Amino acid sequence: MKKIFFIVLVFITANGFAQSTHKILREGDAQYVNKNFTEAEKNYTEAEKLDRSGKAEYNAGNTAFEQQHYDEAIQRYKKASENSGNDNIKARANYNMGNAHLAKKEYEKAVEAYKNTLRIKPDDADAKKNLAFAKKQLQQQEQNKQENKNDKQNKNKQNQDKQDKSDKSGDKNNPQQNNGQDDKEKQNNQPQNQDGNPQQKPGEQNNNKNDMPSSPDNMKKEEANRMLRIMDEEERKVQARQIKKNGKPEFSRPKKDW
Repeated sequence: MKKIFFIVLVFITANGFAQSTHKILREGDAQYVNKNFTEAEKNYTEAEKLDRSGKAEYNAGNTAFEQQHYDEAIQRYKKASENSGNDNIKARANYNMGNAHLAKKEYEKAVEAYKNTLRIKPDDADAKKNLAFAKKQLQQQEQNKQENKNDKQNKNKQNQDKQDKSDKSGDKNNPQQNNGQDDKEKQNNQPQNQDGNPQQKPGEQNNNKNDMPSSPDNMKKEEANRMLRIMDEEERKVQARQIKKNGKPEFSRPKKDW
């Protein structure tokens, strides 16, 4: 008798939970129809604690989607698809997940979600249509990325060409610097003597002869000439005195040609 009572009690309790869950879901549906999405989400979230069919999670995903909370909606749909044993709910959850990814322009993920829908329901016309659209958008997105990459490379090349042209223009406007560089290159190209200095040409040696220090022979000649000039000066003085005395000059000896 006790055993029968226990079974009946469990059945009544389970039935009571089912009625409570159903009631909460119905309240959430009413709020959803009236576009009170925040209140509807609260009801669905509460129902999730009691419902294991995936309905509450799926409907909670819908309320998040309507509020453009796409990340939250994706998580709700994913949970509903994983936890539900109902293929209809699984297919709808994946389809709406694809729509959420599509809204975020995550076309590659949207394509995969629609494919998952078609794996469950191969004849779903809406899933086929959205899959084709997502593929087209994905192709366009990849094309835009490639074009942006090419545009960036072309822009960088144009900037580099402009910089090179500016550098060349700067070199032309500074001839002094170029001449200095040319003189340096000319000097480097000249043959060098044993000391490492540029070897002078014969004409250059004559031009620089006066800058060279005097040799010992030159010094002797200069000293002798100096002494001779002194002697000549002394003779002129004697001649001057002699003129005053005799009235005519005396012949001086000739200057020696060294």
